[in-house]
Amino acid sequence: MKGGMNGSKTIPRGTQFAQCAACLLQPHCPLPTVAKGSGCSSATPVIQTRYRAGQHIINEGEPVIGLHVLCDGWATVTKNVGMEQDDLTIHIVEAGGLLDIGDNLASFPAYSGAVKSLTNSTVAFIRSDEFARRLETDQTFSSKLLRLVAK
Repeated sequence: MKGGMNGSKTIPRGTQFAQCAACLLQPHCPLPTVAKGSGCSSATPVIQTRYRAGQHIINEGEPVIGLHVLCDGWATVTKNVGMEQDDLTIHIVEAGGLLDIGDNLASFPAYSGAVKSLTNSTVAFIRSDEFARRLETDQTFSSKLLRLVAK
């Protein structure tokens, strides 16, 4: 796995996500609802982490621990296709994009690709257990997540 030694921060450390009044994606983003704590038992359910350009956010094959949303910047999602070839770029993600929604909804809990920041970026993270609970019980969260996926 090529991404394993490049400083993965798959378990983000940071500060609680604060709702940004200037964010143009706010009508589509489900995370401010979680950060406000509506029905949430956790003190910091959403964590925001800054990544430098070239830093790995997720490593392919690691266990899924939560959902990552790119708040600002750009990132690339790649797939390892073999030892002798370069990784295959699956897609480029812009601000407001979900980095790993398919992995969070898949029946096999492992990240199917690596994610690396192309620019200095900020990523909001919500733990898998909180994500699953919100998806099942919070209609506002679910509808905003669907809008974000559709975007």
